[in-house]
Formats: sequence, C-alpha cells, structure tokens
Amino acid sequence: LSVFLTSRVLLAKEANPGRWDSEVAPMEHHEEERRKDADVWHADRVNIAQYLRGPCKLASRFSEELIMQVVGVLEVNAFEARSSKGYPLRCLFPYTGILAHNCVPNTSRSIYPSEGYKIRLRAMVDLEEGQPLHHSYTYTLDGTAQRQTHLKQGKFFNCKCDRCLDPSELGTHFSSLKCGQCAEGYQDPREPTEPDTSWNCGNCGSITSNSEAQAMLKSLQSEVNAVQALEMGAKRLEEVERLLRKYKSLLHPLHFIATGLRQLLIEMYGRVQGYEMVQLPDHQLERKAELCRQVLRVLNTFEPGLSRTRAMNLYELHVPLVLLAKSGFIAGKLNGGELRGRLVDAIDLLKECVEILEFEDKSSQEGVLCVVAKQALEQLTLSEEGLGSELD
Repeated sequence: LSVFLTSRVLLAKEANPGRWDSEVAPMEHHEEERRKDADVWHADRVNIAQYLRGPCKLASRFSEELIMQVVGVLEVNAFEARSSKGYPLRCLFPYTGILAHNCVPNTSRSIYPSEGYKIRLRAMVDLEEGQPLHHSYTYTLDGTAQRQTHLKQGKFFNCKCDRCLDPSELGTHFSSLKCGQCAEGYQDPREPTEPDTSWNCGNCGSITSNSEAQAMLKSLQSEVNAVQALEMGAKRLEEVERLLRKYKSLLHPLHFIATGLRQLLIEMYGRVQGYEMVQLPDHQLERKAELCRQVLRVLNTFEPGLSRTRAMNLYELHVPLVLLAKSGFIAGKLNGGELRGRLVDAIDLLKECVEILEFEDKSSQEGVLCVVAKQALEQLTLSEEGLGSELD
C-alpha cells in the first residue's frame, strides 16, 4: 500500500469531512485482525503512518490512529484497476465497497480510466426483486483453499458461501484430487473451510491428510510456475500440454490447476510461432475448441452470465469453429446448409461476446477486443447471409 494513496484519502477527508463521515469512516478496516500480523502492522506503521507524521510533517493534522484506519480501509475495500497505459492502481468506491462477497458473484464491475475512473456495476444474471447483490473479492478460478487464504490475508474474513462449503465446489470438483487407492474415485476436502480438514474419496473411502494434499498441490504449482516463466513460444505450449497429460492421473479433469493450464493453451494456440491459427491442422483446431469448452463449463458455474472472462473465451472459441467449418466444407464433409449452421453458431458466440464487452472502457484490453469482435461479427454475418442467398 502506498504512502501516496493513503495521503490522498486523508486530504480528501480534510476537504470533505461530511463525505468522510457518511461514506468512508463506516467502512470496515479490521484493526484487531490486522494487528495479529505484527510484521505487516509494524511495516505499515513505520513506512506510512510515521513517515507521514515525521518527514512529511503532518503530525498536527493526522493522528497515527487515523492514518492506520485509512490504511485498513484501503487494504480491505480498495479495488484493483489499471490506467489507460496499463499501470496497476487501486481505487476506493465507498458504495460499491460495501457489497457482500460471494465466490459465485452475480454482479460485475467495470472501471473507466477514460472517464476519470468512474465505476459501473451491473448484474451478470437476471435477479429477482430484493435478491442480494454479491461481488467476488478473490479470483473465482482458484480452488477453495486458495480463495480462503487470499480472503483471510487480504480481506480479513472467512467465506462461508455455498461454493466454499460444498466439497465438490458446486459439482465441478474444482479442487478434487484423483484417489491414489482406487481407479475411479476422487478425494474432496471433508470440511473445505477448515485448515485441518481431511480429504476423503467418495468411491472407496480412503483418507488423505490436508498437509499431504497441500504438499502435492504445492509441488504441482511449482512445476506450473516454472513452465509459465518460459518465453512465449512452441516449447512453452508443448510443456503445458505435457503437464496436462501428466496431471490426468493426479487431478480431476476440471481441477483449478488443470483449468489454468487450459487457459494458457487457449491463449497460445493460434499465436505462438509454429502454432499460428492459419497453420493449425484440424486436430489442433479441435483441440483449441475443446479447451475453450472445458474452461467455459467451469465459468458457466462460477461466473455465469455477463462475465468478461467468459466473453474472452467465447471469442477464442469462435475462431477454430469458423476455420473447421470452412475446411470441412472444402473437404466435402459438410454441405452448404451444414456450413451455414456452423457459421450461425459462431455468430451467436460473437454476439454474446460483444454484449458482455460493449460496456468496457474503450482503452482497456476488453474494450479493444470488443472492437475486434464487432468487426469479426460483421464479416461473419455477411458471409452467412451470402451463403444463405446462394442456398435459397
């Protein structure tokens, strides 16, 4: 947390004490919980509070207690964003910051650097009148143990949402391990939110301790991190594929580590040298399409509806579908009507992608992709309509 950001909040308090009293002061800052981590508390006290009151000569204006309160408010409630040039920053939105957390959010936020960092919140799915609004303050594509750790360390609370309490993570088995005692079973955490939980196989009943399970996951994650550090290229792609094959005997197919590897592959197929999109044979186009479907299966559970991550995967999926349809038609495997049907499927994916991304800031990565998706949608629609005229 920066001295600069803390000082901006303090100066805003002086400039508008009424807004501080009504909007910022009531926000959670979890002083008692933060004090339990003595090293972090001491670092914030020395590097921020004492620095502002000492070298910055603000002791007469701001007490140490107030400064540490602001530090806590920012740690607990600030949202991460990026500038128009891609630099990371943090924003404090008092009304948005009071939204309850859920690991399956029903709202999505967009921050607009081009409009003075305004924020817009919208429902991701249809909501009934009076239904609570939820946001996620952690990464939805992490497993339960990882989300719990992040929320406890960064937001100072334990999540007890339906997803966290369900050993199977809403039927996805997103954290499930392949049982080492039987061929068919998977081990799930018996009490997912408890740090000392056991892992039980639903098929044979065998038990693994949490320490053993986490040690294995730590080892796998180290392998993944090493591969992620490789330069973008064919070797990196092939190493990710190797890890996915290796982990089939260790993890559930939809496990969060496997899902993360699939997301890496989706980004590389069609982009790295030797695997450019126009050069991919049909079996690799099918591979990319299947990777997209598997990731979307997870996202449809954890980020249903108008999710940016879903939109980006919908875009990635449409490309191999179009190329496969065209190659199938050229090879005589598809007739004109079947080709048109495949193009309509791809058009539907692009329409949903654009619907999700059209509210994003134009300078953001998602905003740029929206423009590209609109262009692809226009071209594909013209192709489909032209084909329809020929068939009619």
